[in-house]
Amino acid sequence: EFDNAHPAVLAMVNDALASDAMAFPDGMIEKHEDFLCVASANTFGRGPDRTYAARQRGDAATWDRFSMLVIEYDHALERILCERTGADSAVTREVIRYVRGLRKNAEEHSMPVVVGQRASVAMCRMITAGLPVEFAADSRCRRGLSDQDWAKLTGDVRPIDVRRIKV
Repeated sequence: EFDNAHPAVLAMVNDALASDAMAFPDGMIEKHEDFLCVASANTFGRGPDRTYAARQRGDAATWDRFSMLVIEYDHALERILCERTGADSAVTREVIRYVRGLRKNAEEHSMPVVVGQRASVAMCRMITAGLPVEFAADSRCRRGLSDQDWAKLTGDVRPIDVRRIKV
């Protein structure tokens, strides 16, 4: 994650991108004609925010060398990862529906929380292991949110219906 790199690394990458060659201990290496640099980041180079507090701002010259693409969660991948936990298909469906609802509410309310694919996968694992659904939701999604923020996050999202799943 490019915006999580040490500032010295960001400066080195900027130099490498600006030049046709780069110095290495064994000499100068020319940039290949097909060279591409792909980097990921969470903050578009704007530095820390409420969700990603430890990110580097970087300078405009470096970030200007990149085109920015927003990549949304891959729903098919999320489903496959949940299925691979060994969770019953009803568990997978309910967890994914629930987590995607929370994700949507977090975005709509600009909440500084991440309800990602790791939440879906971990909840499927926990429920399959016999842990209570409420525990799974609390430990993977709520994670210490105040009652007010939790109410905003859950909003109109129907809780996981334990009657629909068998563990």
